[in-house]
Amino acid sequence: MYGHVRSLLCLAALAAPLAWVATPATRAAADEGYCVDFSVEKVRSGDGVLWVALFADEDAYKNNGPTALLEEVPVTEGTTEVRFCGLSAGTFSMSVFHDENHNGDLDMNRIGAPTEGFAFSGNPPLLAGKPRFKKIAFELGEDTPTHTESVRLRYLF
Repeated sequence: MYGHVRSLLCLAALAAPLAWVATPATRAAADEGYCVDFSVEKVRSGDGVLWVALFADEDAYKNNGPTALLEEVPVTEGTTEVRFCGLSAGTFSMSVFHDENHNGDLDMNRIGAPTEGFAFSGNPPLLAGKPRFKKIAFELGEDTPTHTESVRLRYLF
């Protein structure tokens, strides 16, 4: 039932084990808090869905949860637009994966590398392990009520 949660967090931790369930996500009106707008680019097909997770602080990101938001999003080949509102002020990071076969899991090959597309806020280079929170973090607050960003999915296979 929570395979997507495990998959998304495995992506964030590059296959680290989980022992918790994410906080329910909400899509609220723009006047009910701060918003994030992501253009998820380089989506190779319209099959399946995107799973998007927002982490509200460095500890949650490092320890694989809990998420501030976890949402299944319909996918469009090429670019998929994602908007979430109703968020509190703070520092966040985002990870996303393209669940092409809609099985609720980030599929991996025999050596543990993702076979479905994935991305992080900030589009960091992925040289060794998951990116540091500081590299992918963004702020929401009085000065930035909406965070807008384009992220590029990476497909390794």
